[in-house]
Amino acid sequence: QDLDGTKIELSATTTTKKNNREDPFAPQRLSHLVVNSPDNVALKDFYINCLGLKLADWYKGDLFFFLRCNQQHHVLGVERSDNSSLNHVAFHVEDLDAMMRRIGVMSNAGHKPIWGPGRHGPGNNCFCYFEGPDGFVLEFTSELIEVEDGEEWTPKEWIPGPENANVWGTGGRTEQAIKLMSGRED
Repeated sequence: QDLDGTKIELSATTTTKKNNREDPFAPQRLSHLVVNSPDNVALKDFYINCLGLKLADWYKGDLFFFLRCNQQHHVLGVERSDNSSLNHVAFHVEDLDAMMRRIGVMSNAGHKPIWGPGRHGPGNNCFCYFEGPDGFVLEFTSELIEVEDGEEWTPKEWIPGPENANVWGTGGRTEQAIKLMSGRED
């Protein structure tokens, strides 16, 4: 388990299967997850020093760390919060068109976005967030930066603010998104 008590499962071999479902715009894989931690610096250090993840980028003031273990810009985000909790789970879709179609599917099923669509600065990925039926936050994402094998990556410090959280400027997180992503009960 990690420093916040979250159980970790490591897997050495996995088989990736092509999405053969009839919905060509369905999520293709888990993209990343973000956790909240009251000591996100120590948690970031744990994942780097004990599991070998690498720092991709971070927000100034150590508010948020983006960590990677493969070609994706990030597979784990660690956000500073007053409690340890799940922030959100992100699912990768093929491209922006697939993401917009997924937004349509969700909206037609009665699930309206709680943030997005937009594009994050760190990772440069398109996004749209929804509340799942269990109250957890789901993100559909596409076009996340990929770092090719052998390519040098220099982590960047980002300034917190709406202009980097959503570079398109299509709106910030709703109050509902802020509450759900914080893991707070209030």
